[in-house]
Amino acid sequence: MWVKLSTPEGGTQAEWLVLDRESQVVGEFTLPLAVDLKVVQGGYAYGIEQGDGLDPMVVVYEIQE
Repeated sequence: MWVKLSTPEGGTQAEWLVLDRESQVVGEFTLPLAVDLKVVQGGYAYGIEQGDGLDPMVVVYEIQE
């Protein structure tokens, strides 16, 4: 499971946690606040980035262990 943590007001980065089946943290990373991940599959994370006044854009991140 991937969980986006709350970000302080005015923040530009969001912290994400990766949890295993027992809800233990097995990874963490930072992405731009405007990115919402939608699918994690096959070594990639896919999301939508929508900044202020910008059209939504698909983003893809390669997952490296």
